[in-house]
Amino acid sequence: MSKYLTSDFTGGPFVLFSFPHIIVLAIILLIIVLTYKFRRRLLSIKKSTRIYIAVFLIVQQFSLILWYITYGGLPLKESLPLELCDISLIMCAVMFAAKSYPLYEIVYFWGMAGSIEALVTPDIGVYTFPHFIFFQFFLSHGSIIILCLFMTFVYGYRPSFKSLIKSVVALNIYAGFIGIYDKLTGTNFMYLCEKTKNTSIMSYLGPWPWYLISLELVAIVSCALCLLPFVIKIKPKKDIDIPQQKF
Repeated sequence: MSKYLTSDFTGGPFVLFSFPHIIVLAIILLIIVLTYKFRRRLLSIKKSTRIYIAVFLIVQQFSLILWYITYGGLPLKESLPLELCDISLIMCAVMFAAKSYPLYEIVYFWGMAGSIEALVTPDIGVYTFPHFIFFQFFLSHGSIIILCLFMTFVYGYRPSFKSLIKSVVALNIYAGFIGIYDKLTGTNFMYLCEKTKNTSIMSYLGPWPWYLISLELVAIVSCALCLLPFVIKIKPKKDIDIPQQKF
């Protein structure tokens, strides 16, 4: 069992759209389809069940910290769940447990835009199936999309243009705090201080700090695309009363 936890895993590099990759994407898609199909039945899901699921997702996210420190050899300052998808999962868990529309307004855009790309083109190096990182990565990113769509399908939550503005503002505020943390600790969360060494969209966006401006535009476009399905809806069946939760 320990060989599936070690950092020098010898299972071979992750292959894009390999059999394990396709299977896990199919499972996530199936869960989404079933969520939509049984959306009325899922309305009766108990709050305690939502809390259990939320706690499980948060615990498994923090298990990644233990892996980074124990097997990855990273210090705590570099192991914290501060990347956008990490914090999005935690926010999704709280949103799901509390049925929070204010959190939905933000995390719908953060989570959907980032997680779809992550699932289609995962960057997990050599940690392919059945390594711990493989399961943790797809569980986390898949859960973000599933929970956002659960709130959309089951509880009738809908993002608006105002929600888009809120999410972009919140993203910039969060990036500001992360930038300060990176500067103080010498880390590089959200790639605010340095571009990733792997080939990515950042490779074509110029040097620091100019690529950050380009990334801002990419983020806005990605979030706007996530809003598009709700904008082009021609004839809604009825207005949905969305519970406004306060924190």
